[in-house]
Amino acid sequence: MIFTTVKKRVEKEELFPNDAVMTLVDNKFSLNKKAMELFGFPSNTANTSKIANGYDENNNIILSTMDTKDMYTNNVTAKNDFSSQLLATRLSKQFKLDTILDNHFQLTIIEDDGTYK
Repeated sequence: MIFTTVKKRVEKEELFPNDAVMTLVDNKFSLNKKAMELFGFPSNTANTSKIANGYDENNNIILSTMDTKDMYTNNVTAKNDFSSQLLATRLSKQFKLDTILDNHFQLTIIEDDGTYK
């Protein structure tokens, strides 16, 4: 028997190649390549990176690479995504999101320590 068909992995085209963007689809967040770079996360590597979310005194939503024993964090998967019902709920309330659509959030650095909002 001879098999001649080769399965090829098709690279997904970046919608925002020059901006750090997080996309929300059905309580699942995806980080694009630029966002992975800015957080210092290795791309396409399972369960080596953790991300935490919270908010500051002005009620701005904050994402951070901090990992402490008493803080809830999410593992970033090999597909550069993570799930967080809490973060999805916070964003939906703050921005009155349409959950049928893909929602894109541009990440902005607020400090030089790797913390983004």
